[in-house]
Amino acid sequence: HNICSQLVDMEVKSCSESIAVTWMPQYHDYALVGGFLLACFSADVTLVACSPIDFIRTPLLWPDMLDKFHATLTAGPNFSFGLLAKRMKTSNHRKLHSSKLVRANIAAEPIA
Repeated sequence: HNICSQLVDMEVKSCSESIAVTWMPQYHDYALVGGFLLACFSADVTLVACSPIDFIRTPLLWPDMLDKFHATLTAGPNFSFGLLAKRMKTSNHRKLHSSKLVRANIAAEPIA
């Protein structure tokens, strides 16, 4: 039931051949359900993943992957969007060119 709910929430059913890009690890609850399991249970979702260590070392890898694989879906915790924005600004990195991106979700940090 949760996987089907994720499909509806992420509008995957309305997008044929969705491509999700993530750097979050499999043990992160959002990445596990909204990425790895989603791709396993839906023939319409392809998941492209890289190591979290690669992202931390090279945050610009994330937008490069979004462009290269024509991603329609992505997600990351709050800090990742801030880190990415900071690196894009300091490196004069080009804007994200992926016009296929439908949804970029925030995989929120736990509330203590």
